[in-house]
Amino acid sequence: MFLATMAILGFAYRSRVLLALFEAGAAYLVLSYLYVLLASKRISVTREVLSRAYEEDLVVVGLTLRNTGFCPLYMAEIQDWCPIEAVPGKTLVVPEVPGRARPIRLRYEARCERGRGRFTIGPIQITVTDPVGLFRRTRRVAELSELVVYPRPFAIHDLGIQGLQSMSLVETANPQSVGATPLFYGTREYQPGDNPRWIHWRSSARWGQLVVKEFEAPANVALTCFLDLDRSTLCGVGRGTNVELGIRIAAAAAQFAEFHGHPFQLIADGEEPIVLPPRIGRPALMSGLDALAHCRPGRTPYLDLLKRGSQFVGEGSAVLLLINRLDFDREAIFEVLADWLHKRVRGIAVLMDERTFVPRDEMHGPRDPSRIPSACDFFRSMGYSLFTIRAGDDLEKIFASAEAVA
Repeated sequence: MFLATMAILGFAYRSRVLLALFEAGAAYLVLSYLYVLLASKRISVTREVLSRAYEEDLVVVGLTLRNTGFCPLYMAEIQDWCPIEAVPGKTLVVPEVPGRARPIRLRYEARCERGRGRFTIGPIQITVTDPVGLFRRTRRVAELSELVVYPRPFAIHDLGIQGLQSMSLVETANPQSVGATPLFYGTREYQPGDNPRWIHWRSSARWGQLVVKEFEAPANVALTCFLDLDRSTLCGVGRGTNVELGIRIAAAAAQFAEFHGHPFQLIADGEEPIVLPPRIGRPALMSGLDALAHCRPGRTPYLDLLKRGSQFVGEGSAVLLLINRLDFDREAIFEVLADWLHKRVRGIAVLMDERTFVPRDEMHGPRDPSRIPSACDFFRSMGYSLFTIRAGDDLEKIFASAEAVA
């Protein structure tokens, strides 16, 4: 408007001063626009962030800003999309970015407030202005980083399976136990009844007779966790649902197994089936956490999960049942547990009072004080250790003893 006024007055009064001011101002506008247009193409940003974190962790994100042009940039605004927080946008302002200078390193912190899952950080938006602030230009940089947020495990002091050991350290050449995770031990002479699959052909050719492999079973009993992801049993809101608590307990069980040397396997069926074979140590923990970070509720009833997963439960092992509700089909579950009893399987049951996860009292239904004792008596009769969970419970305190029933 100012330049237009000077142009009109300059032509009207034939004033060279006003016309010169108009020309200078117009030239400045053109140069400022070209400056912003070119500068936005000469700036780049890269991101550095860890690929793994736990719920509620404080994640440090590093940004490296580079200006490949000769002219400095002023008031560069960097906006990064960080969905792990409730408010995902992160904005950083750099007053000046010298041309052809060293890269400028920036950083910000974000907390994993939205719980477990796989998150994509980015893209980045770069906004450049001219020195006076007349023009702004924004460019999007497709700089994407993947961050997997694990459910945060808590310390479990005892699940009641410490004293349960496998029957022997050395098994035959044909390991039958599905959940034993046998390790190679050595070789011996072939005996009638040995499985031909375990013949060590190279040693047999060397010695001129059949030689078979022997395997060593792990010293500690295998722990199989059955996680209930049935959407029809889900109660609660957000990260406070019974399903989310079950996922946290499964993560804590994986950590417990890793610390005490128990082979751990996870069986669940949500949007996608999860069958992790029994493994020992850190690999078992990390594969379990990775599966738990991505799992989502599905439509498979828990009873069907137990029946399908029964084939993976080894003889003399232990099972951890995470049950989302107290109203379950006891007769049908009894058949599964009775079959496991013949295989000398030790059990731990975690029962969740689903009505405590519903906020409104009128949705709880009639009060029945016998619901918890009745469900607990059923599992006690099968020789199971018991834990009962209500909404808002301190899980670490609940699992501080071998059996905690309120």
